[in-house]
Amino acid sequence: MRFFEFKLPEPGTDLAKQVDAELQDIVDIVDQNPAAEKKVNGKLQQILDFVKKSAPDQKPPVSNVNPPPEETKEDLFSESTATLSLVDALYAQITSSMEKAQSRAALKMIADLKKTISQEFAAERQAGKDIRDVEIQNFFSGLEEQLRVLAAKAAPNPNILKEIVIRFKSSFSDAILRDRKFTQEDFKDFLNDAISGKVIDMSSLVKSDKGNVNNFVTDPKHKLIFDIIKDDVFGYKPGGTGANMGPGEVALTMFGNPIRKGEIGDLDIDGIMYEVKGGQTTGKTSGYGGRMNGKQVQKPTSGFVIINNFFKKYLPQVDPIAMGPTGKKGSRFNWNTKGLNALNEIMIANVKKKDKRSILLKELMLTLWAGLINNRDEIKNFQERVYSMINNDGIVDIEKAIQTAAELLYESYALSDVQIIKGKPVFNIIVLNAGNLNYQIIRSSKDISKVKIVGGISWNDANQSTSPQLFMP
Repeated sequence: MRFFEFKLPEPGTDLAKQVDAELQDIVDIVDQNPAAEKKVNGKLQQILDFVKKSAPDQKPPVSNVNPPPEETKEDLFSESTATLSLVDALYAQITSSMEKAQSRAALKMIADLKKTISQEFAAERQAGKDIRDVEIQNFFSGLEEQLRVLAAKAAPNPNILKEIVIRFKSSFSDAILRDRKFTQEDFKDFLNDAISGKVIDMSSLVKSDKGNVNNFVTDPKHKLIFDIIKDDVFGYKPGGTGANMGPGEVALTMFGNPIRKGEIGDLDIDGIMYEVKGGQTTGKTSGYGGRMNGKQVQKPTSGFVIINNFFKKYLPQVDPIAMGPTGKKGSRFNWNTKGLNALNEIMIANVKKKDKRSILLKELMLTLWAGLINNRDEIKNFQERVYSMINNDGIVDIEKAIQTAAELLYESYALSDVQIIKGKPVFNIIVLNAGNLNYQIIRSSKDISKVKIVGGISWNDANQSTSPQLFMP
């Protein structure tokens, strides 16, 4: 409902503009507080009666809208229509038929009405907030300790524990007061079972390499609360550098069964460690994911130096550095489709012979990835796999290069964080979409092909891991 949507006389004076503004403010307040319409309409009618009596010898102004019809309970918009009709009539009367002094008196009455209803509206909102705060306090009375115990399952330090308690209490509070589908006793049972790891059956979940987390919340009581809060809690990740926890990791740790924060990996499920790489869908099929962060892999800036030195040695006529909009130096050949396309174009333009170009590119790829992955000697067929990034035309096979690099980074990661179970090395990554809760478990480098590789590596970024993002649609 907007006052300016009705055709009104053009304000010709400052007084008319003031009347216009005050009446519009009243309409806006009624918009925000529909329960006040009836009371406001009564006050507006009193002001309109005063205005009409103040100009008895004038013909009534022609209103741009018909008088409001007799209101009925079935007419859901009757109060809104009545408010606009009264506002329109008041504006037309004041601007067309009243003397200045009388118009001033009417303006003051309108301004006083606006002030009164503004104060009442503010008081009602504060009263509503106070009631809500009391409701929240009463609901959580006696449950604070359970929330802290639950948060402690996921929190790596006291500061993060406090943040998780506050964040989840806010999430639960909104669900409690908005939906009111469960009682305090229901919620108490939910917290107790979450502490015991009985909300998400993680033991069953990890037996399926691919699936959806929703399918492993099987208790109807748990599912009711879980469905209300899941969108909020799975997207949550603690802020700050001390957390190092991605989307979904906190939620899985808090609600999983049987699960705890891992000594090496993110999650310890039945004695087996799992890393969690969470992401979100940002388009119909696109999104962002988590990066691998192996302990034996150098930062991207090492790659920046290696690439620059390669061109300085072999193709000094090529400047591998690109200047960003802020003047920061970057690489023309970042590890993504755009950067590798640029590399191919530069190599084709500067090295015409296919065989020579192939030798140079293989040298670059081997120098680059051998310089980045410290435990390369432990990775089977490392050199052969790096060389396979270059095709028979003497250029980078971009799709294969990105895939192979991701597989090598996984194997380096696995070797540095490996767990030996019954004499066999075990390393698992749960790639989770924290939005739709789809997941894929990567148990070997061959499984990398089962998720999408998105993003890339910016060689001048010292803050990110040397890894593309792993994304589960």
